[in-house]
Amino acid sequence: MKKLFKTLAIVLLASATTFAAAIEDDKKTVKQPKTFEIGMYNIKNTSKIRLMLEKATGDVLVIKLRNETGDILHKEVVNKRNTFYSTSFQLDGLEDGNYQFEIENNDEKVVREVTVSTNVPTPVVYKELTLN
Repeated sequence: MKKLFKTLAIVLLASATTFAAAIEDDKKTVKQPKTFEIGMYNIKNTSKIRLMLEKATGDVLVIKLRNETGDILHKEVVNKRNTFYSTSFQLDGLEDGNYQFEIENNDEKVVREVTVSTNVPTPVVYKELTLN
């Protein structure tokens, strides 16, 4: 009985570790690059995106904003002397749709998707009724 219990405990422990590893893989949907760090978030109640980058001295980073058709709407270069870079992107002038931020150096390229959508109110049609 003790041998059966030990075997069962080992099997349960092994399956729990495999299950935990599978959960961790699901959480890692956003891949971080190895040669630089990216922080990106939407500023609350605005149409601004804040982008922060940290990199090693000597690396050059290129930031591109592309639309759905792949056209470059904006391009910036972070020079090799800067180790930290931070900027905001005002997106309220863009049409609704999906956009991509591409951050790349000579070794890696990271793409982050942003969806722009405005809440345009739909007009309400009022009808006047008259009772006779």
